[in-house]
Amino acid sequence: MSRLSGDALKEYAEKCRESKKTGNYDWLNVVPYDSRFPNTNQTGNCRENFIDYFRCKNLYGEDYKPCNYFHKMYRVICPKFW
Repeated sequence: MSRLSGDALKEYAEKCRESKKTGNYDWLNVVPYDSRFPNTNQTGNCRENFIDYFRCKNLYGEDYKPCNYFHKMYRVICPKFW
């Protein structure tokens, strides 16, 4: 198990804050650990991110940038043929 150094953790936190403002999550290529889905089968994680993306868009509108996080996560974790 690798651990982030203090500087790397600060850089990650800064990128997260910036992404929340801009809605740009392109730098995030791996889905962060979600304790609701601890197993190898990530179908539930895929489904929840997909649902959360459209729920966020319906609640906050098309221009709400933080919804892009859910879009990025379901695009990374869900199989392309779905």
